[in-house]
Amino acid sequence: MGYSRTETLTNFPVLVVFGNGLSGSGFSYNQMASPNGWDLLFTSSNGQSISPSFNFLGSSTFSATTQFGDQFAVSGVQQDGKASGLTVEFFPVPGKVPLYLEEAGGTPPIVLGEDTVGAMISDGKSRLFYIPGCASMTEALAQRLRGAELVLFDGTLWRDDEMIRAGLGSKTGRRMGHMSLSGPDGTIAAFSGLGVRRKVLVHINNSNPVLLDDSAERAETVAAGWEVAHDGMELQS
Repeated sequence: MGYSRTETLTNFPVLVVFGNGLSGSGFSYNQMASPNGWDLLFTSSNGQSISPSFNFLGSSTFSATTQFGDQFAVSGVQQDGKASGLTVEFFPVPGKVPLYLEEAGGTPPIVLGEDTVGAMISDGKSRLFYIPGCASMTEALAQRLRGAELVLFDGTLWRDDEMIRAGLGSKTGRRMGHMSLSGPDGTIAAFSGLGVRRKVLVHINNSNPVLLDDSAERAETVAAGWEVAHDGMELQS
């Protein structure tokens, strides 16, 4: 039975069940082109899409709460079809448009839309934020992150002109859509009053001196309460 009323539904939970042989559905896993089911997407009216996970040995349950406009959330489901207790909410953060949308010779503006997003993973008690790319700290983003248990955040560059100074490129960090760690508008300063319990830098460019254990930049970063992610790092609550 479809929805037949005239109101636009927002923040409305939807539960969809797939499986071979479901009465009247005509659905079959064999109809998918991708072995992982990645060719089947749910898309909202504003173009946001979500790809569910499938259990090809039985029924696959996909649960989502879509908030048309600036964010959507997905409820995790285990292979046995039972709820995992985790939700993932995606939300926009300041960034730039992708390269193929840039105008030749121009400097792309910093935008807040679907071009750059962060994710909040929650079990209903604690919140983990993953934001590997961010061009600036807005008041709305600061309020969202305030008091979080764990934030993994964009640590691309120490200073805005780092790659230019090192002769590695012609673009500043801001031109690429990334905050710098240092400076009055940098990440370290932006997080200083947010009360985040644990802060971890990710997406770190190999030109960033925080990667060096004995650098002054690493010492300043650690003194400000940050950790520097490394290959194979595991995080436990």
